[in-house]
Amino acid sequence: MAEDGKDLGGEAGRGFRCGLLTPLPLAAFADTSEVMLETVSSLDDPVLPLLNALFARISGVTAQEETVALRAAVGDELYLCVQVEGSPSEELLAALIACGADDVCNAGLAGSAGLSLARACRAVKARQLLRDQIEEFKVRYRETQAAMDNLPSPIFFKDRAGIYRGCNKAFEEFLGKPASRIIGASVFEVSNPAYAQVYFDADEALMRAGGVQIYEAKVCYADGSPREVSFHKAVTRDPETGEVNGLAGAMLDITVRRELENKLKIAAERDPLTGAYNRRKFFEAAGVEEAAAHESGAPFSILAIDVDEFKLINDRFGHACGDAALCHMVGVCQAVLGEEHIFARSGGEEFFVFLKNCGLQEASEIANMLRQTLAASRFCFDGESLGVEVSVGVAEFLSGETLSQTILRADHALYDAKARGRNRVVSARVA
Repeated sequence: MAEDGKDLGGEAGRGFRCGLLTPLPLAAFADTSEVMLETVSSLDDPVLPLLNALFARISGVTAQEETVALRAAVGDELYLCVQVEGSPSEELLAALIACGADDVCNAGLAGSAGLSLARACRAVKARQLLRDQIEEFKVRYRETQAAMDNLPSPIFFKDRAGIYRGCNKAFEEFLGKPASRIIGASVFEVSNPAYAQVYFDADEALMRAGGVQIYEAKVCYADGSPREVSFHKAVTRDPETGEVNGLAGAMLDITVRRELENKLKIAAERDPLTGAYNRRKFFEAAGVEEAAAHESGAPFSILAIDVDEFKLINDRFGHACGDAALCHMVGVCQAVLGEEHIFARSGGEEFFVFLKNCGLQEASEIANMLRQTLAASRFCFDGESLGVEVSVGVAEFLSGETLSQTILRADHALYDAKARGRNRVVSARVA
């Protein structure tokens, strides 16, 4: 029975609607109990959009022209099979497929129509399955895209050539461009020129090496706002060959975290009133410099500084004035010292300075410069112009002693400066 196509057509065609364009006879299809065959009077017949397939008989003489016309009339979706009258050559049958027919059969060959119907049933079923899969893919794609668009982090996808193949709304906002201008473009076409080569090189290195890439960088959003982000990227691979075919990436905005970290760092290292290093940070930084000095043999010295008559300032003008005096003093000292040396508030009105690469004589000169500059400067508080004077003790680090011992000698020199009348610099005695 398989020779005439009856079993094949019946098995594959459950619920299958096939139109027969007049004058195609029903008898050409033998037993069609499993297929709904319907006569179509013309290409304007209202039943046409409801069909799964259409069979039409055409003349062998004008076969190609008729096939082109039929395909144009029924559109691309309908399965079209043409029965050719006469004895068509294999070349003609192949040409009709090129003209738009999905299948061809010889009208004079017994069983040919039944086999074509079986093929049509199976082809339409496969097409419908493919359409269902495509529709399911579209639904999943829309759901995935909607989910990504609701995420605050920019997300993007690239192929192996570095061309963008997808992104979310946050990435559009980052670049200041719609997805229609991003997808299909390279980083050089859509990114800030100052960053494009950096991005490209990082992506290319990842796709060559494979795996995951995480790094932090400063970027500039399209609105001009500078941000700090953490890039998280991973290669994608072809599921069949395992070859790298692109990458997926996300940008996590860490600006707020960085700002918080900086604030915490400042709180841990800085005196909240004056902004100078605090005692803990001084000993941490000075310890590092001490080790470096031991390694290189370079000299260093310590200054111990105390604001003269600070209690009188507080008693006469109030603690707010005392705070202003300390802030003024710190500003002057930092301006004189610059960033080379370590300046810190050790507590109350006392300060330490670690002078790098300075022996006792140079350290004493710097101390006197600080004292003289402060004595000549003024600050304004509550309408009054006020000044600050300091006493300074100086000690050079000596071989065999510790940093704490050097600081202690500078402190003793400071006490001597106070005892000698204040507003002066005294160098520590060497035992």
